[in-house]
Amino acid sequence: MSWAHDIVKTMREGYPIEVIIPEYTAFEIGAVSIVKGGPNTENAKKLVDWLLAKEAGELNTRNSYRYSARVDVTPPEGMPSLADVVLVDYDRDWALNNRAEVVKKWETIIQ
Repeated sequence: MSWAHDIVKTMREGYPIEVIIPEYTAFEIGAVSIVKGGPNTENAKKLVDWLLAKEAGELNTRNSYRYSARVDVTPPEGMPSLADVVLVDYDRDWALNNRAEVVKKWETIIQ
């Protein structure tokens, strides 16, 4: 098990490995923020605008082998289309409202 983008990198280095993404897999999204009251808000906004642009998405995908959050950026070679990946149905509100129970169950399982 590994991050899919790490597998693609390893494939490109010539190792006999392939990306297999199981159904109902989880996901993560990288984030960027602007700090309220920060010293350089205007340039921070320009950076965020650039990071969200197609050009930056293509650059990131090409160099990191990660999916872009943009639907108009092609997935890295060796990765399935994001439309073909079956993601877990994650209910953030339920998780927040049941946090204590989830943590308790997790602690019970891993002990």
